[in-house]
Amino acid sequence: MVARLGSDPAGLDLEALKRAGVRTLCMERPSLAFTAEHAVLLMLAATKDLVTSDRRTRDPDWDRARVHPIENVAYNWPGLTGLGGLFGATIGMIGMGQVGLLVAERLKPFGAKLLYTKRSRLPAAQEAALGLTFRNTLLAQSDILSLHARWTPETERMMNAAAFARMKPGAIFVNTSRGYLVDEAALAAALNSGHVSRAALDTHAPEPRDPAAPLTRAPNTIFTPHIAGGSRGILTQEIDMFLGLVAGA
Repeated sequence: MVARLGSDPAGLDLEALKRAGVRTLCMERPSLAFTAEHAVLLMLAATKDLVTSDRRTRDPDWDRARVHPIENVAYNWPGLTGLGGLFGATIGMIGMGQVGLLVAERLKPFGAKLLYTKRSRLPAAQEAALGLTFRNTLLAQSDILSLHARWTPETERMMNAAAFARMKPGAIFVNTSRGYLVDEAALAAALNSGHVSRAALDTHAPEPRDPAAPLTRAPNTIFTPHIAGGSRGILTQEIDMFLGLVAGA
């Protein structure tokens, strides 16, 4: 038997294994599904400016001369601007492995246009099923840019000053992959200049996050402490699930 912790059979010659009488088992990982959910969560939180919205809703200091509730309804009384959503947005995804595919599945019902790039293009049928369009120029076309690449020596700081400069002005940047894919000083500069409107990050360089780092102090940022995959116990649970499946196969 060939058993893989993960649902993607990429790299396995399933036909050859079948001819040889070798069974295959690929187990879907809850932590990867949780990570995909978290990526969508950060996209929604950024487009809705959720952190600012929460803070301003609690703030009693609003313009009473301007706001006149009608039947106790006052739409956007803090006067927040730049709010949107995923419907009609162009979302660019760098990398399309297991998590990227799960993110694409979850984004499809939102009515967004999904672009992606990776070293080896997906089969046309898979692109069509997920509503994906392959595009090497997605930096300049994406309203939201989401990282789903592996961290290797070649990809370290792939999102550098030059890459952020190529992004669409006012775009949102999301990272749930690895913090070292990003030049954080360059991202901080892009946020401070307004070229990148918001950033939402679950992974950081280094971890734990340095509270004195320029990006930590940059405006319009949402941070979570590398929790996209769930609590630490989820990895042990996955191994237990995996061994149980192998033993019962």
